[in-house]
Amino acid sequence: MKNCEDERLSLHRNQPDTTNLRSLNLIIWYHGSIAGSISLKNLDSNNQIIEIGHWLGTNYTSKGIMTRTVKRLCTLFFTKYKIRKINIFVVSDNLTSNQVPHRAGFYLEAKL
Repeated sequence: MKNCEDERLSLHRNQPDTTNLRSLNLIIWYHGSIAGSISLKNLDSNNQIIEIGHWLGTNYTSKGIMTRTVKRLCTLFFTKYKIRKINIFVVSDNLTSNQVPHRAGFYLEAKL
């Protein structure tokens, strides 16, 4: 995502999946302001796998916000929902975004 408008359009586009319980789109608030969003999508209930997508506004990067958010959601989905695997995809040339999975305990499985 490049900006808040891109994120708004993405959330609107993904909204229908919420009714089918295939995705969950959440807004990240930081000190009373919208800082970004995180989405859990493409639930594969047979294999208990889900994907994470995330976006954070440039004013909110390098504060640990996304790393904490990813860690907490992973804990929730591993414990309460018995998900066995969570995939997180990042843009390879976005260094800040690439640090989030690493800091949250993920490991690189493949580069696409």
